[in-house]
Amino acid sequence: MLAFALIVAVKAFLMSAIGMEAYGAAVAQLLAGSDLERVAGLILAPDAVSLWVVDGYEAVSRLVTDALARSAA
Repeated sequence: MLAFALIVAVKAFLMSAIGMEAYGAAVAQLLAGSDLERVAGLILAPDAVSLWVVDGYEAVSRLVTDALARSAA
């Protein structure tokens, strides 16, 4: 269970940090590689839970950015 949560958290962080387009391209490249790379691509492929966590990251990021902007004003 901990491994699953860690994988989801890492995937969501990467998707949020580098963007969905770049993340999707990296996963596609893995899926076109060797057997081990294809397994990694399957594990790292976006899924509903990871996308939900990305939405949460982005919501928190907006809240923090807005709060910092208000405190600086």
